[in-house]
Amino acid sequence: DSFRPNFYTEQHLGLAVALGERVTQALLNARLYQAEQQRARAAESLAVLRDGFVASVSHELRTPLTAIIGYGELLQARWHQIPDHERLARIDRIVVSGNRLQRLVSDLLMVNQLETEVLAPVAGLVPVAPLVLQAAEEVRASYPGQQIGLDGRDDLLAVADPHRTLQVLVNLMDNAAKYSPIGCPIEVDWVREGSQAVLRVRDGGKGIGEPGREQLFTRFGRIPGSVVRAGRVGTGLGLYLGRLLARAMGGGLALESTGPSGSVFCLQLPAGAESSVAREQPAP
Repeated sequence: DSFRPNFYTEQHLGLAVALGERVTQALLNARLYQAEQQRARAAESLAVLRDGFVASVSHELRTPLTAIIGYGELLQARWHQIPDHERLARIDRIVVSGNRLQRLVSDLLMVNQLETEVLAPVAGLVPVAPLVLQAAEEVRASYPGQQIGLDGRDDLLAVADPHRTLQVLVNLMDNAAKYSPIGCPIEVDWVREGSQAVLRVRDGGKGIGEPGREQLFTRFGRIPGSVVRAGRVGTGLGLYLGRLLARAMGGGLALESTGPSGSVFCLQLPAGAESSVAREQPAP
């Protein structure tokens, strides 16, 4: 190098340009190679995620299908031998399992819909208690013997889409049962806090560690190493869709607390005005 004027010749400049072009090409090649490696790793991760998701969805769909087919075949084979009240009980189980299957399919379709559309729930004034009772009945059908403690006001109203709210509640209670030990009750309560109708679902699990909390509300988000009941899996969509639905209805869904004695998930919805006319509305 030199600071002397006119030291560099045209040959020097030509070498510098040639070197610059080659260095630039080398950097571009390195970046392309790095990008290709990242794409390969992403494709591999996606394949693993897809395989796990397909297996989970297959299991989740098979559970209500098994109940529907089993009770249907039993009624078909022994219709005249089964008392009327037992027939009705089995038909009720078929309906509950069918509703669960329909909601699972709805979850899957909604994930695809979210890629191109915005959620637009049909909100109206609805009583909260019947929705909680219906969700608890569905979860009890899926987890025979599961105790679910319910505590809340019969006159509490929310401005919400009843079908979407039921979908969120079923997912919350299903998660609570799934991550609680067998024989451990889960608790659901609902109150009015200011302008919000607040529903809390408490499980008896081991709590959620700090590193896994960020994954809870992501699509297909499941916490690695989490312990669930034998034979139970999940799609990883419940909390993800639940938060989106809650926000679309003007509310929210969050993990309120967690620890060794269990976790509490809190669903907030706009509260409706309490009037005698509203209280006379039939349950959805």
